[in-house]
Amino acid sequence: MMTLQRGLRLASQSFSAFCSRHLPSCLQRCSLSSLEPPSISLDELAERRKALVLELGRHASRVSDSPSRHVVLFPGSEIQYMAYHVPYRFHQDSNFLYFTGFFDANAILAMDISVQPSLTVNTEPQTDYLEYLFVEVRSHHAEVWNGPTAGIAGAQEATGIHKVYPLRDFQEFLNRLNSNTVLWYSPLTHKDTNSLPVPNRFVLSKVLRQRESHQNKIENPDLLVDSLRYVKSPAEIRLLQHACLITSQCIVKAMAASHPDITESTLDNLVEFESRARGLALGYPPVVAGGLRANTIHYMKNDQPIRDRELVLMDLGCQYKGYTADVTRTWPVNGHYTPTQRLLHDILEEVQRTCANAISPERNLADIHRIMLTELARHLVSERIITSTKALEAAEQICPHSVGHFLGLDVHDTPTVSHSNPLRPGVVIPLEPGIYMRPQLCDKYQIPKEFVGLGLRLEDDFVVSPDGSAIRLTDQLPTSAEQLEALVGTNVNTDPVAHSARVN
Repeated sequence: MMTLQRGLRLASQSFSAFCSRHLPSCLQRCSLSSLEPPSISLDELAERRKALVLELGRHASRVSDSPSRHVVLFPGSEIQYMAYHVPYRFHQDSNFLYFTGFFDANAILAMDISVQPSLTVNTEPQTDYLEYLFVEVRSHHAEVWNGPTAGIAGAQEATGIHKVYPLRDFQEFLNRLNSNTVLWYSPLTHKDTNSLPVPNRFVLSKVLRQRESHQNKIENPDLLVDSLRYVKSPAEIRLLQHACLITSQCIVKAMAASHPDITESTLDNLVEFESRARGLALGYPPVVAGGLRANTIHYMKNDQPIRDRELVLMDLGCQYKGYTADVTRTWPVNGHYTPTQRLLHDILEEVQRTCANAISPERNLADIHRIMLTELARHLVSERIITSTKALEAAEQICPHSVGHFLGLDVHDTPTVSHSNPLRPGVVIPLEPGIYMRPQLCDKYQIPKEFVGLGLRLEDDFVVSPDGSAIRLTDQLPTSAEQLEALVGTNVNTDPVAHSARVN
């Protein structure tokens, strides 16, 4: 267990400096010492697809000792429409992006895999596979309205996949599959689809027709894919570090623009402008919650004024080349915490440090969550905010969400990976202790009235380093109450045109 002093030193240490000092030379490429934008190489994309083949081969060998054929389908996202001919901003499917690095809409990756199980113990099965990519090739008329796509040659160059065909050939590809071929396609295997993206309707209709005509067995690839995406490569960590850097800059801009009676929508618009001015998109709709509204964990209306002496809770994640940060700060809109606000903020800072110092490959996210609740209860009892009677129960309700989740191409990345999995080097997680003093809860636990209605969260993104310690990817964003107060109101001009000349 690291001491608190060592943890504080690591927390203030830049990720680049840590990489150069502690990482093996083969991993030092993940430091951001160069201004060149980081990216995922074609070799790494190919290794990801090969790793999937090996994982599927092992799975198939455990299920059966007979040879088998499998086709894994990863549809890219389709363009979604809010009204007739009015599209939403495009967001690529994360699994498709992970294996291809391709951002065009309406594409499909198909992995045709043959598995010959091993006849001896501790021997890998034999696998053979072909990779197919089906892409949209637009007519001249369509290009006039919507611009060109990458096309066949462009897709080959962007992905390193040689067998690239027009999207219209996908049906012919399915027609060649026999009834013994196992189809791996997740939308037909989910029981609860309420929280999932809309599936690619073109692929869904084709697979439904294939299942009806050939009675193919359908399997879900999510467990296999998430096991690969769980641990990040040095290149992925560089992308996440850059997303964290820009997210930090945007939050600083929001703090600098804050003043009493500013609206949540003004700050919402400001951080989107600052993100896009730096070439990034937003990974999710930001939470900008003033006052009592901060007790709604996923508050997204962002349309109310923030009054003097109220807090601003901002949960923001900029997205760089598909990889998303997830960062939260809570600051006083007038630049000065009240004593009760400051006390709760300091508790969160201490709890987050303790959680970060506790991270190691011998622990898992569930362990860190228990540590968060225990520490939160201890601090609240020590400050006489709650009583020792049922303190842990109170802490669970004061902070009803997990201490964190996995982070990567999705803000809630690899959802099939259990929180009981070890925190291996390369795993990236936010640590986000929160305190939400909802009025009903305060009545239940007789919390002093000066705390009623306060909602705060402190969230930073951490990577588990090769030595097992946690390194903060958001190290350029201030954490302490004094640092946050010093930033608030230093630039109250929120006109995006005026800000455009000052983008860092």
